[in-house]
Amino acid sequence: MLLSPTIVVSKESLASEDSYDLVESNIDSVNQLLERLVEYEEISPEALKSYYVDYYLAQVKNGGFSQFIYNIGCDGEIIEYVQQGLAEMKAVRHAALFDKSLTIIDRLSEEELDRFLESEYFGENTERDALNETNGEFYQLNEQEDLVEYNSRWLREHPQLQAVAEDDLEDLFDEIAAKIPDLEERAAQALELSQATVSKAIT
Repeated sequence: MLLSPTIVVSKESLASEDSYDLVESNIDSVNQLLERLVEYEEISPEALKSYYVDYYLAQVKNGGFSQFIYNIGCDGEIIEYVQQGLAEMKAVRHAALFDKSLTIIDRLSEEELDRFLESEYFGENTERDALNETNGEFYQLNEQEDLVEYNSRWLREHPQLQAVAEDDLEDLFDEIAAKIPDLEERAAQALELSQATVSKAIT
């Protein structure tokens, strides 16, 4: 069940001349909902497409395609959000390059992929270097076709976009979180997980 069926952004970001402000507003909204224990499947898939296309962009710009795959644990659902997002944003060349990069994963054996995901990432890393094969193409392409512009334009024109005054966003997020049917149970699980993480770090 979608508790947040729209792409929530601030009116201020929609009015901004900076394209990234709109993309960032959606990112902030998704993060605010997650912090309130709203789960991914309860958030608009359209919002998540924009969210993960920008995550992909940031990761590749920072450390290459290998860093993106490493940090998402090669999660197929996230990969699908990026594929769908790029296609719907009509970033055709980016979509083709993303698919080309994914074929590198197919060339790795299951053992090689597991070794990479369990590695320390830095230092000597054959799988990481292989996954970074298309980095140069990505950087060159993004100079010609800026993914932020594609993402922002797609959001701006999306029929599910909901622009809310900045001062009213917190109340909206609280209203959405109040619809969670098992909020107390989720909160208890989150607290237990947090305590376990702290305990593990201390030991």
